[in-house]
Amino acid sequence: MKKIFALGMIFLSSVAFAGTPYMGARLSETETTISVDGYGNIATDDTTTGFGLFGGYNFNSIFATEISWDYLGKKDNVEGSSFGAWVVATPTLMTIKSIDVKPIARIGVTNTQLRESFIELNDVGLAYGLGMGIGINKTVDMFVEWTRRELNDQLLGVGIDSQFDTYSIGTRFNF
Repeated sequence: MKKIFALGMIFLSSVAFAGTPYMGARLSETETTISVDGYGNIATDDTTTGFGLFGGYNFNSIFATEISWDYLGKKDNVEGSSFGAWVVATPTLMTIKSIDVKPIARIGVTNTQLRESFIELNDVGLAYGLGMGIGINKTVDMFVEWTRRELNDQLLGVGIDSQFDTYSIGTRFNF
């Protein structure tokens, strides 16, 4: 909890130096791979459908900071979510007929949780992602993106490592 508070304070302190704010939403599909110490990978071939909300500040035309909340979906009574603080790079690669083409790279820290009835796995860890966006106009961007989050926790003394690969499509509104 202290780590999340510290991340929040860093993000809020950056507001004083920020250029323009933005907010957006995404729809996503998440694939989960779970590895249990001594048993190897327990890969779930199923994907879950989720969504996310985010907001941030552009420092300039390339770099931004962002906070996000993502509902990773629910499968067989197991539900996942993630709260993150990110540094995002979205430089304009080229402009075609007044539409900006922007690669997306992100790195951040997320608090990822898995819950089932009375069991909860929770970890703060590194996350990263890549994608591609287009600037429809100065106000609206659309994007597709892949993001990986990792969760490393213990349950009854047994180590559990999980990877969440999220594929999303969304829109961002610049103010």
